[in-house]
Amino acid sequence: MALTFNGSTNTITPVSAVQPAGSILQTLQTSTTTQHTNATTSYADTGLTGSITPSSSSNKILITITQPYHMNRLSTNAGGSIQLLRDSTVIYNILNGEHGFFYYVEGTSEFSMYGVYNVTYLDSPSTTSAITYKTQDVAYVSSNSGKMVTQPASAKSFITLMEVSG
Repeated sequence: MALTFNGSTNTITPVSAVQPAGSILQTLQTSTTTQHTNATTSYADTGLTGSITPSSSSNKILITITQPYHMNRLSTNAGGSIQLLRDSTVIYNILNGEHGFFYYVEGTSEFSMYGVYNVTYLDSPSTTSAITYKTQDVAYVSSNSGKMVTQPASAKSFITLMEVSG
């Protein structure tokens, strides 16, 4: 974006210009280190969220997520998953037949696994209203014997939102 400087008022003003398709118009990033534990079979917000307001309904939003997780199984089969939502609509979840993240471990001996959920997703929200993107996690077994933990040990999770001209 071009800027003009007015020396008499010491202000900087953006100059409107047509951006070619594929240009990055704005970038926003948020993070969290707040640990979230889910030991239920219901999806729950992980605390990782970011909001953006597109300047045109023809523009897309490129979302990148880096979210550390920990799965701990004490004595039963265990598993979990993380999904991406636009406001209240699920837009990326492996259980809906898409590529994504999930794990499942059978057995009864103690097992612990650390990893990072990395996603890059191009969304077409078709709006100029504010949009909130967030992640939710779920455990496949409802008990403390198999739980899903995001941001374990205060590890930092990031969500980056980029508006891409259409």
